[in-house]
Amino acid sequence: MDDKMMINIKLNGVALRLRIDRDEEELYRKSARTVSDLYTHLHNAYPDKSAQEIWMMTAYSARVECDRLRQDADGQMLAEHIRTIEEQVDKALENG
Repeated sequence: MDDKMMINIKLNGVALRLRIDRDEEELYRKSARTVSDLYTHLHNAYPDKSAQEIWMMTAYSARVECDRLRQDADGQMLAEHIRTIEEQVDKALENG
């Protein structure tokens, strides 16, 4: 069974038809709202900029946020790994 589906989303009034994994529908719809909201915010903050510039700023801002989240996740994974190593060292020292 093909677990794909077609959805229609709008990004700042531009309709897009996408084929996605069925279990990711909510993610795609939420992301569309987030991108549209960010575009609107930037358009209102910079009314003298062209639509192309606003889209570029929107894409760049979204990418920075993705990288920030990835960096935070990597930092958390590193901290967990360090804790595991510390626990192993403590056990080794206790057992002598």
